Amino acid sequence: MIRVATLDDIDIIRRICDASFDLNRWSNASFMQEFGKAHSIVYIYEFEGNAVGYMVIWKLSLTIELVTFAIEKEYQKKGLGKKFLTSIVKEYKGYTWFLEVNVSNHTALNLYKFFDFKECGIIKNYYGSNLNAVRMTREAVV
Repeated sequence: MIRVATLDDIDIIRRICDASFDLNRWSNASFMQEFGKAHSIVYIYEFEGNAVGYMVIWKLSLTIELVTFAIEKEYQKKGLGKKFLTSIVKEYKGYTWFLEVNVSNHTALNLYKFFDFKECGIIKNYYGSNLNAVRMTREAVV
């Protein structure tokens, strides 16, 4: 089940974030700011009654920026990320999508390519410490 997150979900989101990312983990303040932005939507993905994933998107005119997305480690590589992203992409199929992903995160890169995201550039030092990001886009489907 996918639902829009509330401020009550901050601890769950942080737990998933901290377990999923080694670098550039968001702070509570960063997540809390997203709830105050008119263009930001925070989603929770539940599986078997447990919150196992989250996603933050920015809905800007006719574009969607996928800001951050994670599935809890023990639930990764079971198709849940694909199901989560499938639902959200379907909901915003008429939008052009953008995202950035670590160049070494091959699992995520392959997932996004499955959804027809195309690499459109490299952002040098995006994560600091000379760690680059791949900028990806997905054209609107009408």
